[in-house]
Amino acid sequence: MTADNPAFHVEHQNDNPEWLKQLHVKPPISWPVVGILSVALPVALALIVAVTLEWINPVLAALPGALVGYYLFTPIHEAVHRSASNKEWVNTLIAALTINLLLPYVSPKLLRWGHMQHHRFTNEVGKDPDRLLTNHWYGALVLWPFFELFYLPQYLKQAHTRPKAEVRQILWQLPAGLAALGLLFVFCGWKLLLFWFLASRLGLWLIVFVFVYLPHHPHDVLQKDDIYGASSMREGHEWLLTILMAGQNRHLVHHLYPTVPFYRMKQAWEARQTFHESHRPVKVQGFGLTPQRSSAPETP
Repeated sequence: MTADNPAFHVEHQNDNPEWLKQLHVKPPISWPVVGILSVALPVALALIVAVTLEWINPVLAALPGALVGYYLFTPIHEAVHRSASNKEWVNTLIAALTINLLLPYVSPKLLRWGHMQHHRFTNEVGKDPDRLLTNHWYGALVLWPFFELFYLPQYLKQAHTRPKAEVRQILWQLPAGLAALGLLFVFCGWKLLLFWFLASRLGLWLIVFVFVYLPHHPHDVLQKDDIYGASSMREGHEWLLTILMAGQNRHLVHHLYPTVPFYRMKQAWEARQTFHESHRPVKVQGFGLTPQRSSAPETP
């Protein structure tokens, strides 16, 4: 019996460690990830063809292209956490396919390193690579659209502690990816390159806003001190926000259980809801911005 089987959803699921354990079991393939890819990749291909054949202005095409890039981050994110499949080669393939489309010069290994640092040192200035993006007032204008460029310098500072094969792969992909963009310009023209640039930058801005800024705002609680205060739960309008935020309206659950597939996060919270609520998690209402500490649950 698996975690996705409704029969496993027992009556008193709000304190069910066994159910939570089952939710950690990785699927052979994440069908929600497949669903996202089956929509996003054809749309991306259609936009590329339309821009190349000059059927659409590259600036206008960049708007739906940005949404494609934004939603492609979920397959990337799941693959980085090795939650898209219980087979490592599937995770590797999904990560390479999606990242190379969005950022051809960024190795999946670099993104994984940076993201794991974020999970380990959430909100710590100087240790959490994502914290740099929100540490300055100009971050949203200057840093968010280019956040991937800040991972490499921080990685190189620790490169001597990393596996040599990983370092070589990361350093090799940088010039190889830039060369690929150069070939794109030579053979397809400036319009397609402009489309890629605008779509990727707008997409990255959305990714940082939804996955980095909103869940950890105001970024003043360190996860090492209080994991239930460093990341938030967004309540209300869940039917809409779960789609718009690709499940990250329950970002606290992701930090509590990073390997639980994104489409099981609601179940993971409910599996031990009484336990979770006892820690007074930070919550944000609907489309609000200001987080509030929830009240301690009443004891019978």
